[in-house]
Parts: sequence; structure tokens; C-alpha cells
Amino acid sequence: YGLYPNHNTDIGSLLWCASTLARLAAPLCYHFLLLARVEHTAFQDMMGQMNVVPVLGSSFNEAFPVLVAFLCVCNLLNVYSRLVHLVGLDVLEAEWSGPALAAEEAQDLLAEGRRLLERERRRR
Repeated sequence: YGLYPNHNTDIGSLLWCASTLARLAAPLCYHFLLLARVEHTAFQDMMGQMNVVPVLGSSFNEAFPVLVAFLCVCNLLNVYSRLVHLVGLDVLEAEWSGPALAAEEAQDLLAEGRRLLERERRRR
């Protein structure tokens, strides 16, 4: 599943991303308000107090959002790839062929797509 530019995302991917976002919206808002230490909001009145899981302790509700924020910053700064290169496990890293395609490579893909379209049009 993925979101692609220029209206190239299929329906299944859009539905999956929308359902995932809907499931994550409330916990993300709750943890944001918890981190910002904002109290007595309408959101908190509606959601109520989150019960602390006894196994994880009472500080889990404050530590976990910080951990998630740290992982997001690591992802933003591309720390994972740098760490993989530093350790020497370059073989395990997947290749990314996103928007940073070389111009020549993009032209080759475009030409191949046009050939495929023409071949299918001739068949019909």
C-alpha cells in the first residue's frame, strides 16, 4: 500500500490509508495533548482519562509518546540508513526509486510505458 503522486493511487490503497489514519487520529491527539500538558479540553472530556496499564507502570503514558516522537525524528533525518551504512550492512537496505530517479532512467521508463500502451492499443 502506498500513496502516489499525480492521482496514481489505487482505491484499495486510499481506503487502507484512510482507515489507518482514522484509527490513529484519536491516540495521536491524546498523546499530543499529554505531551503539551494541556488540560481540560473538550477532547479530554469526551475521551476521559486513559487507564494506566499496571504491568507497564504509570510513567508509560508519558515516556511512550516521547519515544514515538524520537523515532519520527530519526526517520525524518534518515538515521536508519546512516546507521546501516555505518555498521556495514548495506546489503540489507532496500533500494528506493522514488522521486529522485535520474532523468535518463525516468525517460527510459516513460518510453517503455508508451511502447506498452501502443502494443495494447494495436491488439484491440
